[in-house]
Amino acid sequence: MDQKWRDLPGVAAIAVALADEFALSSELVPYPLWRHALTTCRPQAIAVTHMNGGRNRAIARAAHSMGVRVIVVPTEGRPPNAEAMDYSFGTGSDHQAVDLWFTWSREVQEYMQDHGVPAERSIVAGVPRFDLYRPPLDSLIVSRADFARAHGKPMSFPEWGVTSADKHVAGATADNAVFINHLADWIAANDVAYQSYFDVDKPGDGLHRLMTGRFPAAAAAYRARF
Repeated sequence: MDQKWRDLPGVAAIAVALADEFALSSELVPYPLWRHALTTCRPQAIAVTHMNGGRNRAIARAAHSMGVRVIVVPTEGRPPNAEAMDYSFGTGSDHQAVDLWFTWSREVQEYMQDHGVPAERSIVAGVPRFDLYRPPLDSLIVSRADFARAHGKPMSFPEWGVTSADKHVAGATADNAVFINHLADWIAANDVAYQSYFDVDKPGDGLHRLMTGRFPAAAAAYRARF
């Protein structure tokens, strides 16, 4: 796993499904322990979250030298632009090192096929980190406030904001002062150590900067509340 907070719930759900539905055992291993896992567990297959960079290519080489198959189960979201797509699934990725890919979507699968990955080596399966937000797994989620309170910890919101991108719930708009005010109310009512607005316009992700005149209502709400 790359990020425990992001990856662990989804891959744990996969491990449970493998055990319950197929009677297959698995181990959840942080990346720094991959050598230990290969040599001590002697798995039939090893799953990684991507095939970029020297570390994961080294894992694949070592696994294949032991007769272990290599599977990619992505935990990142869908690549937001052409550069990210190329890095994750095109020229930036070592296709030959992977025996089976679970891909985000048909679009990603077709992109990989255009870059030399045979159709039989890829399966469209979505991204497991989102499975936790659907029934029945969503019942396992503990709210952030309840979790922090139970452990005596304050919370933080280090990256949040409004966006110009088409990522809004029904009825919401990009210039969303209601969102700003609701979050301010929630922060005031809970033990929050700090918040930091994501005041960056990021190509491929959306425009977020507040003080440019693009989001006048949201900017006024932020000034008033924070």
